[in-house]
Amino acid sequence: MLEDQMIDLKKIRQDTPGSSQRIHFNNAGSSLPPQQVIRKMEEYLELEAQIGGYNAADESKSEINSFYVEAAKLINASSVEEIAFSESATHAWQKIFYSLELGPKDTIILFDNEYISFYLSVLQQQKRIGFKPVITGSNEQGDIDLDTFKKTLDSSVKAVLLGHMPTQSGILNPAEEVGAILQDHSAKYILDATQTVGQYPIDVEKIQCDALCGTGRKFLRGPRGTGFLYAKQNFAESLNPVVIDLGSAHWTSEGKYDLFPGTRRFECWEKNYAAMIGLTEAIRYANELGIENIWERTHKLGTMLREGLRNIDGVTICDPGTKHGAIVTFTLKGHSCLDIMKTLYQQNITIHYSMREYAPLDFGKRGLEEACRASPHYFNLEEEVDQVIHAIKHLAC
Repeated sequence: MLEDQMIDLKKIRQDTPGSSQRIHFNNAGSSLPPQQVIRKMEEYLELEAQIGGYNAADESKSEINSFYVEAAKLINASSVEEIAFSESATHAWQKIFYSLELGPKDTIILFDNEYISFYLSVLQQQKRIGFKPVITGSNEQGDIDLDTFKKTLDSSVKAVLLGHMPTQSGILNPAEEVGAILQDHSAKYILDATQTVGQYPIDVEKIQCDALCGTGRKFLRGPRGTGFLYAKQNFAESLNPVVIDLGSAHWTSEGKYDLFPGTRRFECWEKNYAAMIGLTEAIRYANELGIENIWERTHKLGTMLREGLRNIDGVTICDPGTKHGAIVTFTLKGHSCLDIMKTLYQQNITIHYSMREYAPLDFGKRGLEEACRASPHYFNLEEEVDQVIHAIKHLAC
């Protein structure tokens, strides 16, 4: 079906040549970029080849600067000064987290579906500093237990870390509710929007987070090796980055320097400008489509897939909670996730899977060793959802 009330699917699929080659349901891992993204990157690389990298960057200043405008628009940041480019969401998050001034008597709150890279960073800093990490669990429905969260808040809590949507399940965590609760506390609120940016409407004014990270390669449909950081300007300027260079500070006189204002102090001088321009075009593409329109369709396809798989004997849906997005996780009795992924790939269907070592807190409490992960996007078709359901049903027979 190539009709949608708000999205021109025919044009979008023409913009996405890979969508006609196979059913791509690994958008939570790495999505298919539109042709416009690829062309922008190729044009910039050709310019570099003709006049050199420095001159290419100088001649492309307008396009480079438009990255900050498009990213700020995407998440409703109040200023371009609150946006920084990063080579990944993880590095963006780490630049903020490692710059927090923490002491051995401080507490950090995180949740039991935290992304493993961030949890590893917490453990490393805990060993260095000695602060106390407190892990908040879920209620009977599988949602974050906000009542327990409220009870853990005291004057020792210096930061709250939340993943908006975990990489290993489709649950949509209550980012706005957490932000509202924290208005009565001094703790800094850092949101990982890696799996929601480009899929779900993000409004940092409504969420009231102090910082947020996003990636390019997933639902934003940008190139790999790209991400961005948002931080409220007053929060960013209260921090001293753990590393700086010419991209984050000015040398003023012997033995002295000034950090750049706002969130740019977390950037590096050296950037992959071709990738940055590609990310800019990907964000522009999403902004022009309208993130509300994107969410309406991704949510529809995710729900359709989840409910279709739920009706197959032997399939167990692994998405906890009551509100979900376009990440659908499941297991099939008698089949390993790796075998399922390989079998589907031979049928021109791309999915992925999560392992316990990538989600030890979440999978550990739920007794899961692994889960298949299928993640459609707005360019996918209802017929493709049906084909994936049919393929899993055939495996289950």
